[in-house]
Amino acid sequence: MAHCNILFILALVSGIINFANGKTFTCEDGRGSPCIILEMDATFNLTMSGNETQTSMFSLETASVDKNACICQDHSIRKPSMSIKTFPSNDTLTVLFSLETANVYMKPLFYMRPHKHFNTSDHNNIEFVTSADLPIGNNGSSYKCMSSQNIAFQRTGPYGMTMTMMNLHVQAYGIKNGNLSPATSCPADMPTVRPVTTGTTTPMSHTMSTHEPHSTITPVIIFIMYFLYM
Repeated sequence: MAHCNILFILALVSGIINFANGKTFTCEDGRGSPCIILEMDATFNLTMSGNETQTSMFSLETASVDKNACICQDHSIRKPSMSIKTFPSNDTLTVLFSLETANVYMKPLFYMRPHKHFNTSDHNNIEFVTSADLPIGNNGSSYKCMSSQNIAFQRTGPYGMTMTMMNLHVQAYGIKNGNLSPATSCPADMPTVRPVTTGTTTPMSHTMSTHEPHSTITPVIIFIMYFLYM
């Protein structure tokens, strides 16, 4: 019984740890080697204004890469890109990458047809663009940001969209041996210093606290100890 409990707990811990990784999307070059690796979870909130505001929400859970639309970086192409198809609406999230000196930037674009989301006869292909490119570290390294980020897109007529992005780990330049390079972390994931106040006049001390998403490991350890001692 104890052996079964241990196996169950190990499986549970593995699932929790893997949950912190985003869904993986990959583009490959002509040799079959990854040239863009994007791990990301994202949710989308579409709105259409009118007599009554209509909303549509969806995620990338069932999305997949359009392999025919992959553009890899080489000596002649400096701006690689990846296109992701959502399901079942078949909308397109295109992620453009650019390199300026040693800095890498990411720009999401989203294309959708309103009649697939709202009660409307509008069949036009609507494009949403962000107001600014997103900095994602330096050339030769990957970029990781597990914290939640809200990306606002410019309104197009009566349509608006916000994308909430989390568990991001991405690289579009300098991938070696098919693996992500060591990561640069976003400021939101970095440790912060918080002052600890007391009722005395002693010098202020500091404690370090880190913002790690999905912080469920400590409860799991307690859960493990409980089963081991049953």
